Amino acid sequence: MYGQLDPAWLSERIPGAVVEIAPATTHYPHLADPAWFVRLLTAFADRSHI
Repeated sequence: MYGQLDPAWLSERIPGAVVEIAPATTHYPHLADPAWFVRLLTAFADRSHI
């Protein structure tokens, strides 16, 4: 499925997978929306007990 992301397909194959779609379409979502990226990273670290 080139060019599209199917969250159901991914979560069926990787238990516990979380799919996030960046609000800004760019190759650098962490630079386009740093606050969004930090929230995702923090949530991941909390879930992973890092």
